[in-house]
Amino acid sequence: MKGYFEGWYFKQQAPGDGPMLALIPAVHMDGGGRRTGSIQIVTPDEAWCVELPEAPLYTRRPVLTVNAGGSFFSERGLALNIRQKEITLTGKLRFGPLTKPRGDIMGPYRFVPFMECRHSVFSAAHSVYGSLTLNGQTLDFSGGCGYIEGDWGRSFPKRYAWTQAAWPEAGRPDGAGCSVMLSAAEVRPFGAPFMGVIGVVYFQGVQHRLATYRGAKLVSADSGRISVRQGDCVLTAQLLEADTAARQSLRAPVSGNMVRVVRERLRCRAWYTFSVKDRVLFDDVTDSASFEYEL
Repeated sequence: MKGYFEGWYFKQQAPGDGPMLALIPAVHMDGGGRRTGSIQIVTPDEAWCVELPEAPLYTRRPVLTVNAGGSFFSERGLALNIRQKEITLTGKLRFGPLTKPRGDIMGPYRFVPFMECRHSVFSAAHSVYGSLTLNGQTLDFSGGCGYIEGDWGRSFPKRYAWTQAAWPEAGRPDGAGCSVMLSAAEVRPFGAPFMGVIGVVYFQGVQHRLATYRGAKLVSADSGRISVRQGDCVLTAQLLEADTAARQSLRAPVSGNMVRVVRERLRCRAWYTFSVKDRVLFDDVTDSASFEYEL
């Protein structure tokens, strides 16, 4: 039996310099068929992994719903009741309407067999209301924005780069005036690897999709830079912090076993620029970007 995993990434950020938090509930099954779960909690300064036995863990379809050890995650919000020796995290968040991509982000690649990992984006941006209490500290996300994505398969790609950022904008129903997700990953559908690209830009209420199956080409993916060209569209993300900057260690799957360590900057300084037909739609530096770089 081959291992399997499925995980979801819920990120929420308050306006301005307010709190930022990512939550990663996951289901994983090793090669022997043992099914377990976990919740990873990530702040800009710390990360925890709460391991869960099989019994209190289930998911529902087609609407995203996850019950992980008495904590609930869904497209409408989340309710947390995590009480461990090393961490307590309680409270509720409510989400506004999700900004869902038009069609599956994987496009036709979702039908390709033997893919070790598939990706999904549930919401490019949505408003967030409520607060959480982390180890006695209140994290108020009211007026902020959120982002939700997911992965499933056997293993994370050996080589990949990923970044996501949003610019919260008060009064917008989606909570953000601009949101970007861009990923480049080594894909091995039939043995010969290549770097596949997927990305979503949500700007002023309009979605832009960049993907290998739409002709997107990876221009560069080194030194903290990811740049993609698709026809007359160019999207570039540049990490503006040295490798010595704070990164949190997270667990990632290898054949369903959560034994790999990857490192994420949940909040860092980065530069994003996006142009269409030589017209620059945005060119901005943010201190609230998220970056993973495993190349």
